[in-house]
Amino acid sequence: MKYEIHHIHVLHRWKNPLIRKTWVEAVGGQNYHESEVNGLGNLITSIVLAAGKEETGVQAGKGLISW
Repeated sequence: MKYEIHHIHVLHRWKNPLIRKTWVEAVGGQNYHESEVNGLGNLITSIVLAAGKEETGVQAGKGLISW
């Protein structure tokens, strides 16, 4: 089974470049995201849909679950 760790940093009035640098080193640039509170739903949806395009299915017991 494959897991991907994504970090979503919710933007506030100030930005700390150290936060971005630390998380990019930890999870990779493709898995670090920044968003305003109002954009969280769209961002999460896009992350899930992108991950679904990469996977064709996962083993589940005796069968295969496809996306």
